Amino acid sequence: MTVIYSLATVLEYHCSTGTWKSHRVDLLGQNVTLPELLRVWILTKKILRPEEGKTEEGKDYLWYELDFFTWWNSSTTCRVLCIGAPQEMNTELKTLLVGPQPPSFELQDPFAMLRPLFDEIIKLCDENTWRVAKSVRVIERVRRLLLCNQLPLNANTVKFQNRRDSPDFEGLRNLARHTGHLVEVEQVAIETMEQLVGRQESNFKNLNGLTKTYEMQAKEYLLFQLQMMKSLRWRAQSTQDRLEEEITLVAYVT
Repeated sequence: MTVIYSLATVLEYHCSTGTWKSHRVDLLGQNVTLPELLRVWILTKKILRPEEGKTEEGKDYLWYELDFFTWWNSSTTCRVLCIGAPQEMNTELKTLLVGPQPPSFELQDPFAMLRPLFDEIIKLCDENTWRVAKSVRVIERVRRLLLCNQLPLNANTVKFQNRRDSPDFEGLRNLARHTGHLVEVEQVAIETMEQLVGRQESNFKNLNGLTKTYEMQAKEYLLFQLQMMKSLRWRAQSTQDRLEEEITLVAYVT
């Protein structure tokens, strides 16, 4: 199920004072006009840990559909409307942008406000990717201990002991499905960022007032963020491959 929030976060940079502001708006209760300059859409999936329980629908996962609309006017106010971001991401953004040391902002660059957004998106995807990777590592370690009859019994491993004669094939397949979704959505995020790299180059060719040093640093940072997302995608792919190996072993010994 995709989580859709009626409350959205608005991030504003006021050029006259050089300060950031953040506030929340109710999309259902206010007449909000979505900016038209640029829209960035990112999808990610969060696998819930056992101690976190399940959703009201009984699901062990959450979908997050993130929409970012930017409105840029170098003479007055630059604004980003964030829809669907989880609360922890909103908090991090507010702390970063409205804190005592907010990031610098180049008024002539319409992509400048995307930099902190992509930093937080990468953090969110990193957390979601490693949640699955760590779960797979537990499965691998427990299987090896079971084979050697060295599995210590505790609250986290007793369920594996009870399934010694009947491996949890369905559980493995369910986790593999989640991992496949992560690979898919992270690949889409990569393609989105690659398109932005090309658009950034086009923007710099048509803008005046930006120094060559700034353009080079901005390009390198966006490429760095793109590479980070590619690394997460490969981590998710590696996790999926390891899960397929575990599933093959379960099918072989069952």
